[in-house]
Amino acid sequence: MQKIVLIIVLFILVFYQCSVQAQYVEKEKRQKTSTQQDSIPKQANRTAWESNLRIGGNFFVSFTHAFVNLSPTVSYVSHERLTTAVGITYIYRKFTNFDAQVYGVRAIGNYLISRNLLLTVEGEYLNTLFYDSAIQNTRRTWIWNPLLGLTYRFLGAYALSVLFNFNHQEGITPYPSPLIIRVGTAF
Repeated sequence: MQKIVLIIVLFILVFYQCSVQAQYVEKEKRQKTSTQQDSIPKQANRTAWESNLRIGGNFFVSFTHAFVNLSPTVSYVSHERLTTAVGITYIYRKFTNFDAQVYGVRAIGNYLISRNLLLTVEGEYLNTLFYDSAIQNTRRTWIWNPLLGLTYRFLGAYALSVLFNFNHQEGITPYPSPLIIRVGTAF
């Protein structure tokens, strides 16, 4: 078992090193004069725009609540301190008498406060299944989740977010608590 864990850790470290090196562009190469920029073909200009795109997302599993959250995102670094993102969300949650599959979309804004700390604003629009006691059955509804919190970046491409859901409704909102903790990545 220790050998398997060691192999996985080594694989992650090697993969992490490659991703950081692939994204790094030396400062001298980033700053070009206007005559140099004019001589660059349009294909190269698209590459500069594409270099600000990041693919990432969040993944969360809780065995105590039988809860799985998969949320891939595509983000764009629009300013040295501001990143915006869009993504989709899929949540599987098991209740005592039924299973709920939740899906939807989300938009995210991150503002860099300090070197590794970001202010995170997020809005999710989710289609959720919940038990409606008035009709004694389950039904689907759309719910808007405005989230606000902090994100801490570590090891270059990984992030830990602590968010508060301002529209938490017990039994309807798919999260077990108004406080949401996520681990994510962006490459």
